[in-house]
Amino acid sequence: MASDSKKKALEFSRLSPSHILNLDGSNFYLPYLDIEAITLTKDRFFANAAMAIVPSDKKFLGFFFPRDEFDLAFSSLNKVIPTRIAII
Repeated sequence: MASDSKKKALEFSRLSPSHILNLDGSNFYLPYLDIEAITLTKDRFFANAAMAIVPSDKKFLGFFFPRDEFDLAFSSLNKVIPTRIAII
């Protein structure tokens, strides 16, 4: 059975970016050119991974996601902004 996050990813893959942004008032647009750095980390003790995004305005954005999706997250980001990604 697919995880909830995989079901949600499939659901979102069928939507336009503008529709996804409008689904929740806390969503926002962040252009690739405004991203200075992204770090990905696998938590050694818990079942989560973490992503930290540093945009040009220096307002740190952090997210947790299932550790088993780490490789997918890295490969997806590496395709679009490879020079700004670090794994720590």
